[in-house]
Amino acid sequence: MKNLVIVFALLATSSAQAQRPADPSGHWKGTIEIPGNAMDFEIDVARSARGEFVGTATGGSDRVTLPLQKIALDGNKLTFYARTDQPFQGEFSASGNMISGTATLSGYTLSFGMSRTGDANIEPRPTSLAVSKDLEGVWNGVLSAGGREFHFVLSIANQHDGTALAHQVNLDEGGLMLYLVVGQKGRHVTIEARSVAASYAGDLNAAGTEIAGTWTQGTLSLPLTLTRATVEGQR
Repeated sequence: MKNLVIVFALLATSSAQAQRPADPSGHWKGTIEIPGNAMDFEIDVARSARGEFVGTATGGSDRVTLPLQKIALDGNKLTFYARTDQPFQGEFSASGNMISGTATLSGYTLSFGMSRTGDANIEPRPTSLAVSKDLEGVWNGVLSAGGREFHFVLSIANQHDGTALAHQVNLDEGGLMLYLVVGQKGRHVTIEARSVAASYAGDLNAAGTEIAGTWTQGTLSLPLTLTRATVEGQR
């Protein structure tokens, strides 16, 4: 009888573990199986104050860190991406500390695996000093490079604590988002995207409708005019 009680207790424990919902919170290290050139990456996932999943992805030769646009959990299946055209879809192992699945990169479907190695480490979003009302808002820009055009939207919003938050969304690269630091001295504007070592410097016109300047990334410098978005034309 004692043995039966022990068996039933073990079965109850196993059942409880099996029914425990998967949780992607933590720091994960993974590898994408690119033929002849496996690529390492890391993601960090945590819950916000509102209980929503937030996170970042780090990868590439430059170890660029980008905010994850989507983190969706469906049972023991997880979907996440920093770009809509590069989704990762994986399934938790029985232990809940490993995920394997497929990633889509440049139109190719590639296998990936990753394991939880500790707690999430997500750097706070960078802030700027509050900007003037004629700089605050949404701006559209187009960069021309290598025979291609890259359309993006820049958003700057003052906060109640005297700071400003800014970010850029690249519409031609899966909505890839960069957090920005903005500086302003009179009509001169500087913008820095630290995660990709890129910057912009320009001057706001008197009407507050355009910023004319130069975008610099690495050794490349390109002219760039930002145009204030109208309500109807805002992207």
